[in-house]
Amino acid sequence: MKHFAKNSLLVTLFGTAILLASCAGGPAAAEVIPPENIPTEVELKGTWEGLLESGTQSFPVVFRSDRNGNWFMDSPKQNVTGIEADLIIRSSGKVKIDVPLAQGYFEGVYTEAGTLEGTWYQAGYRVDLILQKTED
Repeated sequence: MKHFAKNSLLVTLFGTAILLASCAGGPAAAEVIPPENIPTEVELKGTWEGLLESGTQSFPVVFRSDRNGNWFMDSPKQNVTGIEADLIIRSSGKVKIDVPLAQGYFEGVYTEAGTLEGTWYQAGYRVDLILQKTED
């Protein structure tokens, strides 16, 4: 896999999937999450994998943290790895993984099943995305 640097792949990262996407709905707005169910950075640390699906196309996506707490996004199908990302845990309980270079972000909630369920937003489109933790 090639390491992703700041180059021309910016908009095309998920261009194919996003351009084919219909405006799918995400989690219900104004969800209230009890404070004891808000995840910590320690709980979220590790590797999370999901599948962006649109019509007949699908793109695996990986969000991962390193031992220093830095976050990255990978797109294995596109042989891209190491896109810098930022983890944000909101006081509302929402989890956001911002990927500035891709001009996109994931926002969702940590579920009782231990998944992150939410939406990938990019270029005015949104696609439902469920992330499973695959490594600590």
